[in-house]
Amino acid sequence: MRRALSFAILAVVVVVLLSGINGFSFDPSPAAFLSDDDSELGAFNKIAEVFGDSGSIVLVLEASQTSLDLLKS
Repeated sequence: MRRALSFAILAVVVVVLLSGINGFSFDPSPAAFLSDDDSELGAFNKIAEVFGDSGSIVLVLEASQTSLDLLKS
């Protein structure tokens, strides 16, 4: 009985979540990640004017001097 109830609850949750998936959208454009007054977005737009808009942006992360072992403790 308990297994059937768990399955029924799970089925209801899945149906509710799937009913809202049609309205789900994601904007991968650089303007979605950067603010309108960000200098990097301005530079990206200038490059897009010259070379064409690729529709994607590359993020480069630099590691700090802090060791990851110090962050774990």
